[in-house]
This record gives sequence, structure tokens and C-alpha cells, in this order.
Amino acid sequence: MKKSAPKKILVLSLLSIGGLVALFISWNRSSSDQAQAWMKYPYSVSSADASEVELSFYEQKVKAQPKSALDLASLAVAYRKAGKRSGDVIQLDRARESAEKSLALLPHFNPSARMVLAGLAQDRHDFPAALALAEQILQENPKNPQALSVKVTSNLALGRVEAAKEDADYLSRRFPGLPSWTLRALLSIEEGKESEGLADFERAIRSEDFGDREGSAWARSVLGRYHLRKEHLKTARFLLSEALRIQPN
Repeated sequence: MKKSAPKKILVLSLLSIGGLVALFISWNRSSSDQAQAWMKYPYSVSSADASEVELSFYEQKVKAQPKSALDLASLAVAYRKAGKRSGDVIQLDRARESAEKSLALLPHFNPSARMVLAGLAQDRHDFPAALALAEQILQENPKNPQALSVKVTSNLALGRVEAAKEDADYLSRRFPGLPSWTLRALLSIEEGKESEGLADFERAIRSEDFGDREGSAWARSVLGRYHLRKEHLKTARFLLSEALRIQPN
């Protein structure tokens, strides 16, 4: 009986240590699961939607000049922007039709129309088609930032991290801001560089302005999914709720 006493003490000690470790892990997870002030969208979401005004303007211009390739391209951009915000599939179809008409009239050096088609291809997860359209733009302008962004996001979606890295680094250096830093953050997370990725997410969201509500919602949604994978449920819920508040559709 005397020999069993040290064993009991050892078992109790191990149980106590195990409990402390579990308590520390639980505390550490809960302490990191707190939404930060910078994650909240700082602008009003009840303001009038400028995309509808823009759409009406270009509809009138194309009505007056139906053979203007540039006006048709601008109308396609406006249709896609309005369609993305409203979730209206008809407007997205009109964006495609206007872009195709524009390209028929001006098949070269018409990046706006081609970017609309690339964006629509990404929307339906046709990433090879989006890449092909981006490459067509880059043949005429090798440093077009929108085309490079399409390349980065499409390559990431296809699991081609290395192919996306160079373009993402260039964009963050040459065009710093919400879109480029969000892309670089996603790449860092994919490469396992979580601290660098989270720093870029914060940098991206802090740099946002009211003119890019889609970008603001997207940045929070992808950051929210990261926290969801980490089981930071409070932070994930806050970020995803903010994304929906900014861009309900």
C-alpha cells in the first residue's frame, strides 16, 4: 500500500498538468477569437447605389450611339456592377451581350469589354476561360492590373500557387490597396505564412474606401472563412455578417 502512494501522486500530478494544458489551450483559442475594431465596415451601407445612376447614364449613351464600342464596353461594366450588387441574372446577361457587341466592333485594345467577360467567367467558376481572356489583355498591355488580378485569383482557384505568386507580389508593390493586399494575403495563407497573411488582410481592410463595396465584402468573406477553419467562431461570424451587410446579394 505504501508503494502505491507515489503512483497515485504521479497520476494526480499528470491529471493536473493535463487539465492546465487543456485550460491554456481553451483560453488561448478564446483570447484569439475576438473580432477587432478594424474588421468593421466604416461606411454607411444605406447610401444610394451609384451603380444604378451609372447604368442609366450609359444606357442613354448607347441608345444615342449604338455603334460606339467604348460606350458599349462601359455599359457592359455598368451592367455587371449593377447585376453583382442586385443579384439580377438578367443584368449579368446584358453585361455579356454588351461586351460581345463591343468586341465585335473593336476586337483589339478593348480591355474593359474583355474584363467583363473574364469576370463573368470567374463568376461561373470557369477559371480556364477567365485566364485565357486575361492573357489576351496582357498580350496588349503586359501590366494591366485588372487582368493580373484575374490571373492571380484564377490560378489560386486552380491550386496553382506558384503561378499566382509573382503577379500578386507585383500588384502589391505597384498597386497597393485593398484588392492587391487581399490577394497577397490569400497567397501567404496558402503557403502557410499565416502571420504575414493576417497582417496583409488587416492592411487591406484598413485601406478600403466606399467605392469598392464588392472588394470590402470579398476581403471579409475570405478572412472569415480562414477564421472558420481555425474554429474562431466569434470572429468568423462577425466577418461574414459584415460581408453580408456590405453586399447582401
